[in-house]
Amino acid sequence: MVLGLGGVRMLRALGIEPRAWHLNEGHSAFLILERLRELAQAGHAFDQAVETVRNSTVFTTHTPVSAGHDAFLTT
Repeated sequence: MVLGLGGVRMLRALGIEPRAWHLNEGHSAFLILERLRELAQAGHAFDQAVETVRNSTVFTTHTPVSAGHDAFLTT
């Protein structure tokens, strides 16, 4: 949450408006939710907000093996 929510909010506070957002691994995944929240709060329809975020987000991974991915177990 710190990297995702905090990252978006920090860049906004600094007046930085990225054209593209890069997520490396899943550590900053909440960035997507924060951007969706911003767009929804600005009056965008959900489908439009999803499309906007999808078109301006890049995801990469440098550990393409299962041992390098976050896993959450549910019971």
